[in-house]
Amino acid sequence: MILKPASSPPSDLHIRETTEGIVAIRPKGRVSHRKSHRISPWLLILLIIVLMIALDRFFNPHAFPVQRINVSGELKQIKVENVLAIVKPMAEGNLFAVNLEQIETAVESIPWVAKATVRRRWPEELAIHLVENRAAARWRGNAWMNTQGKIFDLPAWTGGENLPRLAGSNGSHERIFRRFRQWSRLLVMTGLRIRELRLNERDDWVMQVSPLQRIDAANRSKGGKISGFIQPYPNITPSSFEFSIYLGKEDLESHLLRFSRVFKGHLINRAQQIKGVDLRYPNGFAIAWSESGTSEAKQTESQDLNKNWIGLTSEP
Repeated sequence: MILKPASSPPSDLHIRETTEGIVAIRPKGRVSHRKSHRISPWLLILLIIVLMIALDRFFNPHAFPVQRINVSGELKQIKVENVLAIVKPMAEGNLFAVNLEQIETAVESIPWVAKATVRRRWPEELAIHLVENRAAARWRGNAWMNTQGKIFDLPAWTGGENLPRLAGSNGSHERIFRRFRQWSRLLVMTGLRIRELRLNERDDWVMQVSPLQRIDAANRSKGGKISGFIQPYPNITPSSFEFSIYLGKEDLESHLLRFSRVFKGHLINRAQQIKGVDLRYPNGFAIAWSESGTSEAKQTESQDLNKNWIGLTSEP
């Protein structure tokens, strides 16, 4: 009887069965690689010592000191010296031990700073890039909104008297800002700009409009495009007239577009006589004229309008 091995032989052995039994043969030129790879304890201790020395040197407060703080960004309102006054006490010592997140949080608390990004630059520089808020509108009289529709505070700033005024309930600022931008693009072709936009407690939209600012046609950006709005009223200053537009809460875009077309084609020359416009009608809108204005349209009365309102027929 021939006995078989209890376990599998090594992979580098060939098993042959002969008349004398089972023989294991290792091919010539093959050498077993089953050797133990152990690291010398002394070598391990040496590596640990070297690592500890390197870490101590790396984070030593007196090693790699911050020698320079570079502040970059398109800054018009932010003063670099105010930024440095906050950052310098927090950047003393080792460049690699500086808490970048703490510096970013402190810098973003400065008025006008929208975002701060802090980076290390070998071997001795701390780089700070700032994104400055651009005031696009005033929010409820005591705060400001940037070009992304975010609210930020500007204590004691008096430079935004001509910016649009937006108002609404808490949490409605992003919705109102989106409407403001959308309707501003629509009205710009009419020669009007939004001076005020409100969303009242009944969810009705009300805006105040005035003429666009006049700019010089020669005032162009580097790309060759006009970097502002052209005033379509050559003999009217931006403060010559201002009137209210009541949009209501339904079919807002279509009603405003209908008014824009009629205003541009028939009402521009009488813009100074307009007191208010009510767009809350399915097939037209109503105009309230100032006391000095006259109208050839048939007068009508509505339950929600004053007797000074004049009905205007629907757009043909």
